[in-house]
Amino acid sequence: MTLGLYINQIRDFCKTIIPQKVRFDSLDSFSHHTFFISPDEKSQLYLNNIIIDMHKSIGFDIKNTHAHMTVARGLDSEKIKKVQEQFNTKKLILNLFVILFMLENSMRKQNNIQIL
Repeated sequence: MTLGLYINQIRDFCKTIIPQKVRFDSLDSFSHHTFFISPDEKSQLYLNNIIIDMHKSIGFDIKNTHAHMTVARGLDSEKIKKVQEQFNTKKLILNLFVILFMLENSMRKQNNIQIL
C-alpha cells in the first residue's frame, strides 16, 4: 500500500474519533534525552486506545503505546533539568482535534509532520 492510501485511511479513521478533553499533568523523559508531557491516567487510556485502534484500522498490530506530547529531543541531562524547571508549574488542558502523522526523514535526521 502506498503512503497516500495509508494517510487517507488514517483520515477516515480520524473522522470516527469522539473528541474529549485530555489533561496533560506530568513531566518525564525517555532515556534522559527526550523530554515530554504525559496525560493523566484517564487521558492516557483514551489516547492509547486511539493509537491502537488507528493502527488496527490500517492493518497493523501494535501492543505497546505511550501517548505523550514531546517537547524536546536530543537533550543531555542538564538540559532536561532546565526544561523540567520551566514546565514544572504548568498544566495543560487540550481538546483533541488534530492528529499528526510523523514520518522519519533519515536524510534530515528529523521527522516530517503532516496534519491529518
